[in-house]
Amino acid sequence: MNIGVLLRFLAVPAMIVVGYGAFLVAAPWRTLSVGDYAVRQHKLTGKVEMRNGDVWTRIADDPYVEALPAEKLRYVAVSNVVWGPDGLLCARLENRTDEPMTGRLAVRLLRKEARRDQRLAIGGDRTFRINLTLPPRTPVPIVLDTNLETPDTTKVRTFLSLQPTSYSGT
Repeated sequence: MNIGVLLRFLAVPAMIVVGYGAFLVAAPWRTLSVGDYAVRQHKLTGKVEMRNGDVWTRIADDPYVEALPAEKLRYVAVSNVVWGPDGLLCARLENRTDEPMTGRLAVRLLRKEARRDQRLAIGGDRTFRINLTLPPRTPVPIVLDTNLETPDTTKVRTFLSLQPTSYSGT
């Protein structure tokens, strides 16, 4: 085999890899519309961000942030829960007090069959821990990458409940 032929044979896959890498550098985000929400997902890392006004925000999970107490969580309302593609779940949280809240909380995702009031056998209940800053009387959008299959909303109802969590991750 001639060296020139071998080099040409190896140059084609190398050019494809370099071209794809340049494409990812030039356009690293995949933008989605989930209900009323604008969401983007990074193609390489999978990190998800949501547009809040003109700013893209990401949900953080720092286990050393002080937890929001259960007394304060009673005043946080969950609304507009929408499933997106690839298991993305969007919702709005609203602090109904006149004081800002900052801290860590657990968002419990509960999926139930629409006909029955019982949990689904597989993947019906999951908890996500997040850090949030909730300004007073202002809805804040959140997005959770659940890594679950997006359910059929005519057959499955989705509920979110907010629970206190500790710094240790439990």
